[in-house]
Amino acid sequence: MSVDLPRTGPLARTSGVGVLALVAGFAASWGQVHPTAYVSWDNVFVGVLAAGAIWAGCRAPWWVLSAVSVAAGVAAGRAQLWMLVGISAIAVVLSIANRLARQIALAAVVCALCVAVLCRLEGGPFLGATAVFGCTAAAVLVVGGLVGHSKRFRLYAVLAAGFVLVVMLAGAAGFGLAAYRSKDAIRTGNGEARSGIQALKAGDFAAAADLFRSAGEEFAIAQRQLASPWAKLGRVVPVVAQNRTTAIHVVDAAAAVAAQAEAAALQIDPDALRVRDGAIDLQAVQALEQPVDELRTAMLDLQAVLDEPTSPWVPHQVTDRLAGVRDDIDGYRTQIDNLALAVQAAPGLLGADGPRNYFVAFSTPAEARSIGGFVGNYGVLTVDHGAIDLSDFGRMTDLVPLAPAEGMRIDLPADFAARYGAFDFVQPPNGLVGPLAWLNIGMSPDFPTMSGIVQQMYTATFGGTVDGLILMDPYPVAQLLAYTGPQQLPEIDFPIDASNAVDFILRDQYLQLGHDARVDLLSGLAEQTLDALLAGALPSPIQAAKDLGPFVREHRLMMWTDDPQEQELFDVTGLAGRFPPTVDVADFGVTFNNAGPNKMEAYLAHEVTTSERVDPTFGRLVDVTLTLTNSGEAATLPNYVASNTS
Repeated sequence: MSVDLPRTGPLARTSGVGVLALVAGFAASWGQVHPTAYVSWDNVFVGVLAAGAIWAGCRAPWWVLSAVSVAAGVAAGRAQLWMLVGISAIAVVLSIANRLARQIALAAVVCALCVAVLCRLEGGPFLGATAVFGCTAAAVLVVGGLVGHSKRFRLYAVLAAGFVLVVMLAGAAGFGLAAYRSKDAIRTGNGEARSGIQALKAGDFAAAADLFRSAGEEFAIAQRQLASPWAKLGRVVPVVAQNRTTAIHVVDAAAAVAAQAEAAALQIDPDALRVRDGAIDLQAVQALEQPVDELRTAMLDLQAVLDEPTSPWVPHQVTDRLAGVRDDIDGYRTQIDNLALAVQAAPGLLGADGPRNYFVAFSTPAEARSIGGFVGNYGVLTVDHGAIDLSDFGRMTDLVPLAPAEGMRIDLPADFAARYGAFDFVQPPNGLVGPLAWLNIGMSPDFPTMSGIVQQMYTATFGGTVDGLILMDPYPVAQLLAYTGPQQLPEIDFPIDASNAVDFILRDQYLQLGHDARVDLLSGLAEQTLDALLAGALPSPIQAAKDLGPFVREHRLMMWTDDPQEQELFDVTGLAGRFPPTVDVADFGVTFNNAGPNKMEAYLAHEVTTSERVDPTFGRLVDVTLTLTNSGEAATLPNYVASNTS
């Protein structure tokens, strides 16, 4: 049965259907449809199109309305089944009452319900499936309805559609032109910014400032292109708008980071941070806090932009590149966080709030201790408002007679006392720590544990306090000699330098010198090296951190203080020397303690191998094989080195 919809009539001549179309269209626009991601524009854009679809579709034949309504209801699923029933019922009424004066109004209601459903579709077998389906169904309504409208109405509809199409094409073309013109600037700016980061890492702040300035200029070019009038038209074009928004946010954030990085680099004077005449300029250190904090804030802003959910309409080539930049930022942000911590902690470490005393433990792997080696020498480093002085130096054996003969009352961790109490840390019958414990302070592999015990022992021995501990073995000492140059000492006829320091301290000193000569030589070496470093041989902190970093990772250089903020810095940089906690039943660690004592670990090599097997009773087991090989020949070595007696 064909239906001839009336083109005139009381209701058709009124604005009732138009009002219904407008109200229903803008109600539908508050659904799930966000073609450009600009909420205000999307509401207007979708509302106008929805109202137009309702106005045009209200004159569609009943079978078109029925087909679209059923398709919309099925696509909506069970969640909107009530709409399917309602729309179908009204379509049936239309088919029965097709010559009633109210037919157009009823058809408008059907169109409004269809549009409401189409604007709330979710999911689909592929990205954009609901958009394709919704636009197709709406197009069927419009085309089917236009047949029932006057020629003038159809003309206006075609003109309106043409205008929208022209605007869309112009917007897409405008953004495409802006994106093309800004592409080289973005690529160059990104490269300059990455080079600037590398310059910062290398400590070349002048070069870093120039590179960040250049990056900022390139990003500014890209900003102007993306903000051009022809590019702004792209914000009204679906899909194009999402890409434009992403590009603008990233470029704006990158430009801000480049500007902040340039400002920070210009304010950092590496020469002002070096040790000169035995002191570090505290004001120069404190002046770093603001630029570093500003740089960190800018980096966080850029990371926040990159972490924002990206529209699925942005091509994967763009999102993949953004993910790569995000990874770079994540890696560098850790360094910025560490730098900010260092800048905040440095004044306190340098005695800005009063003198700081640091117990410096010089260990040697020639005689094994869990911490890395026997602590044979010590020093006390005093820092007061940036002025550094080695106020004391000696052998650990010098501390034994200075400690109370009856023992020291020390608060020992229970697990430490259980493992190492026999090494004079628990002395029956009074349970105090004996004086000989000074020779075994490196028994624990956990440096904070060792440091807390030494701090108490120092107070019990001297009555004073130390605010922190520094431990180093011969390897970082050799690096310090690379800064100072060779050191000539009266006990030997050749200079000690970076090339021979490790072998001499680990082995040769025991073969060439007696006990007293060794003590004098090591004391003189420490004093001469420190004097040269304080006189200006020490490079900038960044260069020193780069050179000494490998020894920190190998736990050959460690530091501890009783200040929580400073300890946080040591933890994140690895200086804390914490023994890793157990995280799995299969975890294990191997440590060595020589209770001899002798120096045979200077010739010791070890190898650890593991293999897994399944045991019927205990399940998965890990077999550990420890192979020790000592190349030292006891017969050719002095008693002090090879035997258990001195």
